[in-house]
Amino acid sequence: MRRGLSLACLVALCGAIPAGSQAAESRFQPDVAAKVDALGQQFDLLLLQAGKPAERFERARTLRQGIAALADLDPRDQSDALLTWLAVISMVEGAVSALDTPPAEWERDLLGLYRGLDGQEAKLELGLIAIEIMALQKREAAAPLLAFARQLADLPAYARRGIRWLGRRRLAAGKVDPELRRDLLVSLVEVGRREADWELVLGNARALGGLEPEAGRAATFEAEALFELGRLKEGEAALQRAVGLRAPAGLLARARQRRELAAARQARAGAPSAAAHLGVARALIQLGEKDRIRKTLSSEQVIRAASAELDEIYIDALLSARFDFRAAWEFGLHAKGQPARPGLLGRRIGAGLAVLLGEIFKPGVSRVDPAVLARLEADLEAFRRSDPRLADLTRIHLDFMTAAAGGNMFDIARRMAPRVEAYCKARPDDEACLQMAYLLGQVAGAGPDPWEAVQRYARACEERKTALPERFYALQSGAAVRRMLQRGGAAELERASKSIRARLESGGRAQLVLWQGNLDAARAMLAEGESQAKHLQAALTAYQRVMQRWDHDSEPLQVFCDASSSTATLLAQSGAGEAARELLDETLQICAQDPDALAVSLAVDLAAGRRIEGIDRSPAELLAEILPFLTSRQARAQAQMWIAEQHRAEGRADEEAKGLRQAAAILAEDPQPNLPVLLAPDRRSALALAGQFQMGVGYAPGSPFGLAVEIQVEARMTLFPVSPVTRARIEPYLAGKAGRGGQSPP
Repeated sequence: MRRGLSLACLVALCGAIPAGSQAAESRFQPDVAAKVDALGQQFDLLLLQAGKPAERFERARTLRQGIAALADLDPRDQSDALLTWLAVISMVEGAVSALDTPPAEWERDLLGLYRGLDGQEAKLELGLIAIEIMALQKREAAAPLLAFARQLADLPAYARRGIRWLGRRRLAAGKVDPELRRDLLVSLVEVGRREADWELVLGNARALGGLEPEAGRAATFEAEALFELGRLKEGEAALQRAVGLRAPAGLLARARQRRELAAARQARAGAPSAAAHLGVARALIQLGEKDRIRKTLSSEQVIRAASAELDEIYIDALLSARFDFRAAWEFGLHAKGQPARPGLLGRRIGAGLAVLLGEIFKPGVSRVDPAVLARLEADLEAFRRSDPRLADLTRIHLDFMTAAAGGNMFDIARRMAPRVEAYCKARPDDEACLQMAYLLGQVAGAGPDPWEAVQRYARACEERKTALPERFYALQSGAAVRRMLQRGGAAELERASKSIRARLESGGRAQLVLWQGNLDAARAMLAEGESQAKHLQAALTAYQRVMQRWDHDSEPLQVFCDASSSTATLLAQSGAGEAARELLDETLQICAQDPDALAVSLAVDLAAGRRIEGIDRSPAELLAEILPFLTSRQARAQAQMWIAEQHRAEGRADEEAKGLRQAAAILAEDPQPNLPVLLAPDRRSALALAGQFQMGVGYAPGSPFGLAVEIQVEARMTLFPVSPVTRARIEPYLAGKAGRGGQSPP
């Protein structure tokens, strides 16, 4: 036995840390830098540990200046600050571990750093769950971020091991700074409670009880541990002692809750009924220890209990533990409690959505399991009683997920149309209605009329006296162009243009200016003479403004590239082919990854009969490779007709006929009878209008589902060079009357 140890130290050393824990902590090496790869990428680790221990500690003190406090930062938004704190911890670890008896100030500092890192557990877990859900959708792209998030999420457990190591190292050392001793004992109690190591809690609580003025607080800790260990009489005695010592009310309340848990466990041990299981689960929830439910109860026990309330609690606990959606889904399918509660339905829906995501975005095997889909549909119908809007919207989102899995978008759109119409009728002021109506109308001519939906939404916002969101203006403008293509009038174009002008008076991003230019370009396609020239100049001016004010940090690349492509098209169509080429040579340095911009550039080359220097392949061959990736059906058709025109110029009649047949097939993709096929010499055939959607699913702990599905619908338009192919030349292919090969029609 070491001489000079006080009784409190002996208890802390011998009674507080179980033998297994002692062995584990003896193997602990304080080196946080080895736990997070990104730390070595951000900092020079050799430099961090260079010099004498005192120099390292002082460098750590300097490095932490000016950054957010460790307890206050949110690692999901401040990962750089967290890495800086990890560098600080690394230097302090190095300074402390280099000396047998470092200054108490250093060890108190390291203890505080470990406790701060442990306190980040909930935030780091949330961040990991969010990234795991993102990784279901973007597996390869998210892999490095997921590995980083997992390393961060493991840090709190590492910090708790560090606290144990500090306690074992210092409390066994004999003479200990009193403040450090108290902090270590309290920290070890917290670690024991967090990890349900009640022997650790008990030993350190008793050691803490020998320090003034900690006796009351320590007695509540002792009572908690004794209750958890099933020593109820001793626990009750400790609790009464805490009451007599006037322990803090909050600590007394928690000790009493722990007593209730012990009683519930005792009742369950005697008769493991559904009510007994439920009593234990409720007690754990009251203590804020939901994560212990799945360790205390097995899914088989809960299923056999057939308790609707217990089902609801258990599936929530499964999803709270790093969003274990597969376990939650499997449990939810077998849960027997009736009637199923909204909590069970909501969490099962969330788990099912995650299961579908995993299947939809699985590389090479994108599919929707019909059994999963059927279960989700039934649950959403039942969930309507709790939240009709969320249930109806999510049901529509299931259709979008089916489309993302490779379903036929036209067929899916028609199937969605009645649901979308009913949704919009009930909620005309819902932005989700606006987006879905636009997409269905643009893609398949189904659902509510996009222009009518836009106007209905604007009226609803006006009645509520709420500002229109910025994305509204692009959808309104796209709907206006679509209406013009259908009916030929300019009234809707003028109305949309007026709305954008009013919005731009109070500021707005470059995308609004882009659509202002698009609307002027569309009006020019209907106008003649001076009016046409005025609108063309206005469009060119707007596009130039976009290219000048575009902010690559806050706005999509396509905004800049669409302005550049549309400008080049207008220049080429007006005979200024060289000016168009010069502009594209400059802007393609930015837009080299945008298929639409590349296609416009190649079409400009084909119109001028120009080949690309240093490249053996012709512009037509290159355009054929890019064509499938173009956003707009009109652009794809025009690109295919440019390819056919090149074959005509080369005297390759069979290839020309094949190209025209392919262009006709593209034009026939759109089943909408009210949207005309536009070809030369109709100037409107330059308008390449598209509607596209992006689907994302994110973690949303506040949602009944635990997930939030977000559908972003965009209207996009570029001007694409119009090929010389006229309706007369392609009409036989549109009608399906042209034979294969041979001379094409004149």
